[in-house]
Amino acid sequence: MRLSCVCYLAAYAVYTSASLYPTAPVAATTWIAGTSHWTTWIGDKAAPRLSHIGPITINMYSENDTFVQTLARNVSPTKRKHKVHIPKYIYSDDSKL
Repeated sequence: MRLSCVCYLAAYAVYTSASLYPTAPVAATTWIAGTSHWTTWIGDKAAPRLSHIGPITINMYSENDTFVQTLARNVSPTKRKHKVHIPKYIYSDDSKL
């Protein structure tokens, strides 16, 4: 099964002007279910720095921006990468999954 997905990085920092920008995957990325992939990101170098942002969560969304599931929690933003596993079976009301 092929799965079109977008992984978003969510930083849990209160009232921050800094941002994380995913560098992989990009919007047109398609991953095969049951495989593992690296997600990568960069910071915008604005305050607060990545070292001052709390743990991030990596979520998977379908191509119509419907939340599918959380792939990773409590990831350190300073790592700038994290390997995620795309489950072989995904249960969703979205018929495209």
